[in-house]
Amino acid sequence: MLQYREFDASEMSLSNYTTLVANGAAPFVAIPVFPSRVFRHGYFFINTDKGIQKPADLKGKRGGVPEYSMTAASLYARAP
Repeated sequence: MLQYREFDASEMSLSNYTTLVANGAAPFVAIPVFPSRVFRHGYFFINTDKGIQKPADLKGKRGGVPEYSMTAASLYARAP
């Protein structure tokens, strides 16, 4: 949808959409539909060699995501 805009309506990553809005280049109107109702914070994985035992141990640490446009990784995981 982002490349060819060939559909009248389409699913789109929230992170892709917010990036377009932030850049002032959003030719779409978002309809708030959330078909995936997964608790995203249940899927964090840690490097056990880093001494992380509890959530507070993550303060000041760096996290990685496989791809910025992955809404689950880039938005939900980065939320304060």
